[in-house]
Amino acid sequence: MGAIYFNICFPVAYIPYDTIPPRYACFCEDISSDLHGAGSRTIHLYVACNTGCDDIFGFAQMWTVLKDTVKQMWKTIITIVSIMALAKIMGYSGMIGAIAGMLVAVTGSFYPFIAPFVGAIGTFVTGSGTSANVLFGALQSETAANLGISQTWLTAANTVGATIGKMISPQSIAIGVAATNLTGKESQILNAVIKYCALFIIIAGYVVFVGNMVI
Repeated sequence: MGAIYFNICFPVAYIPYDTIPPRYACFCEDISSDLHGAGSRTIHLYVACNTGCDDIFGFAQMWTVLKDTVKQMWKTIITIVSIMALAKIMGYSGMIGAIAGMLVAVTGSFYPFIAPFVGAIGTFVTGSGTSANVLFGALQSETAANLGISQTWLTAANTVGATIGKMISPQSIAIGVAATNLTGKESQILNAVIKYCALFIIIAGYVVFVGNMVI
């Protein structure tokens, strides 16, 4: 893969214009790198570190923000690391293959219809669409291989289901009620959205089932 060039611009809107030179009104950095094997998070890390070394944002401030972020998000960090470790253990121990075989035996050719439901369950349990994809992405792919159908369709179905599952995720509801000052109404919110979640999962399952047969 050849070199890819990015121009990333960060408006410094929270700093009074009369206190900084005009050239710092927008922090722009041209990134030129061979991105073979590098994802968006690599770019984000590069930009964050480069911004921290800028004249406006000193290293001390960057370190303070990092500490505050870790302090605020340590539970999420532990959860994601644990889920990723569990997914690796399941893969290396053969658990994913065993579960895939069981699903094939139980549902047969109708499995694509419930594939989004599996993704939704992953988000309901973990509270994260990313964690659900890490946990069940390989399962969906191996199940598709056992059924002889498109792995792309089932892995995409897992992502769709994981996104739908955010509606009923206890962690998401807890964050929502805290942000909107509705503490204590978690059960009411869950009861209100669960029917929409079920409807979307059924629609997604139908699309995956029919689409896998047609395309």
